[in-house]
Amino acid sequence: EARLEAQVRRVPAFRLKNAPNAALRYTSDGARGWMAWQPFAVLYARRELARRESVPAASIQTVDVTHETWPDGCLGVAQPGQICTQALVPGFRVLLKIGARTYDLHTDLSERVAVVP
Repeated sequence: EARLEAQVRRVPAFRLKNAPNAALRYTSDGARGWMAWQPFAVLYARRELARRESVPAASIQTVDVTHETWPDGCLGVAQPGQICTQALVPGFRVLLKIGARTYDLHTDLSERVAVVP
């Protein structure tokens, strides 16, 4: 459902059949094709990777986004000596690509992002 200044428009959303964990949703955009909807966490992951690699965010391609539950507060990417809370954390695995290199990023449901070394 999209709310645009006092207007509500309902559109059907679809997932890919063989990807039950997929976080991307696709909606028909009439004759223009399909639109992909993705969680805000993907935006934060793209920003973090762009900052880390010193590239424009527009040069980063989203490869895949899946729902995950991380085993700890470090989003499953603990650094040596880092203390992580021991709680299940819902989030996303975001695969991003710059050129020929693919990056694996873990997020929570908001703004926290961890890049897998």
